[in-house]
Amino acid sequence: QSSGTVRVPNFRGDTRERAFAKADDQLRLRFVETPSSSAPGRVFSQSPAPSTVVRRGAEVQLTIASPIAATVPSVIGLRVNEALPRLAQFTPRQRSVPSFRTAGEVVDQNPRAPAQRAAGSVVVIDVSDGSRVLVPRVSGRGEADARARLATNGLDAEVVPQESDKAPGLVVSQEPPEGFEVDRRSRVRLGVSQGLA
Repeated sequence: QSSGTVRVPNFRGDTRERAFAKADDQLRLRFVETPSSSAPGRVFSQSPAPSTVVRRGAEVQLTIASPIAATVPSVIGLRVNEALPRLAQFTPRQRSVPSFRTAGEVVDQNPRAPAQRAAGSVVVIDVSDGSRVLVPRVSGRGEADARARLATNGLDAEVVPQESDKAPGLVVSQEPPEGFEVDRRSRVRLGVSQGLA
């Protein structure tokens, strides 16, 4: 180097801090962030090129990679093996949650579609463990029919005699009500008509 010139170092792959250390007050650095598939936060392009001889204090433009934004797809309702390929440009994390949905079905996700996130960002998917069921409607059915329907849904019946103007043996009330989500083998309290005293 002559006293008034300096050779431009190779900044490719450097962080901002490393680039400043290499410039060592001999060059002025100007950073430009551009979405790129290169490593985020690293220099992937520079001008002038490495080894170019420039005046001391000359400006060197360094292009820093910023993550490419991508739209998060909706995978709610899909099986895990269908959801994971759709999230290929992200980092999916699975979390098992109690649900009445089929075991292995995605019941929620964070973030939800159509959020914009950097490629490689974490997307949490809640996957049903199939441990819960929906309580069916059994009011108005005969006791035996109601018991059978509950058993089909993995539930137990607890019968409580109840005075009612309905025909004896009919279920006149149920707790929890229809559509309520409960654990399998839970008890459903059935008020069964005993007729009027």
